[in-house]
Amino acid sequence: MKTIRDVAKLANVSVATVSRVLNEPEKVAPATQERVRAVMAELNFIPNLNARSLATSKSGVIGVLVNNVSGGYYGQIIDSIETEARRRNVYTLINCGNGTYADIMQGALRLASRQCDAIIASVPCMTDEELEQFLHTQPNAVLINCISQQHQERSLAVDNRHGVRLALDHLYGLGHRQIGIISGPVANYEVQLRSEACREWFAGHQLPEPHFCEGDFTPASGARAAGELLQAHPELTALFCFNDQMAVGALHQAKLAGLPVPTALSVVGFDDNELAVFADPALTTVAQPLDLLGRRAIALAQQLIAEEPLTPQPLLLPELVIRGSTAAAKV
Repeated sequence: MKTIRDVAKLANVSVATVSRVLNEPEKVAPATQERVRAVMAELNFIPNLNARSLATSKSGVIGVLVNNVSGGYYGQIIDSIETEARRRNVYTLINCGNGTYADIMQGALRLASRQCDAIIASVPCMTDEELEQFLHTQPNAVLINCISQQHQERSLAVDNRHGVRLALDHLYGLGHRQIGIISGPVANYEVQLRSEACREWFAGHQLPEPHFCEGDFTPASGARAAGELLQAHPELTALFCFNDQMAVGALHQAKLAGLPVPTALSVVGFDDNELAVFADPALTTVAQPLDLLGRRAIALAQQLIAEEPLTPQPLLLPELVIRGSTAAAKV
């Protein structure tokens, strides 16, 4: 097996330089990094993480806990986390299927047993008490999709209220006043915040209480919820869905019901996942800055590992992306 000394000799650099390429690449000139990495590939050199761990007392591994990777949302976050981790020369270990507090605690324990230096965890359904217990066992945890006021220094989330206003202001500007809401699971705190923001927006525009129907973030639930809303409230001219998956389901249901989108019904989603642009028609949606969220999560994890002081994290601002699923309301 080739060693770090073999790499250094063939690349005509010191062993210390090879070590920096592996552990602190930002301290090495790009041309030198490229030469060293080319030699590593030529020699099929595999870094010894156990040796690195013994030398630094760090494994160089960051764990990631998410609910699932289907539907595009978490997949985009993980892609961003993984890209930034590679850029910073750290490794990730991903654990999926963490929808409840018990799941998250078990998943975190599995990652900790693999000697992860820090954990990035999606915790949209945790209470403040549960977060305290989680952080007691995982002090180097970065919290994503977390809106707790008690842990802002390690929490990353999108400004959900701003996103709701973007969607509803857009529909209002097109003349829509009868707007149905397809929400997500009520236990999700981001869903609660968006629902509250919807009610505030309707009240602020002197409109009646909005009609809600709960989905579970899947296309099938979006289709079901759209069918229920449109049957119970045929006066609706627009639907605002709390994610793009449910919005795609709503588009499908509108087609089945003989309601052409956007001439008879406008539909707005939330996320701007990879399906949005390929929907029929292309989906108007609130784009979450998921790439930025992933990059900041890795940076924050490394700050925790280095025991650097932390400051409250600002909410990330979403943007409205207007496509073909919205148009002026029929008078």
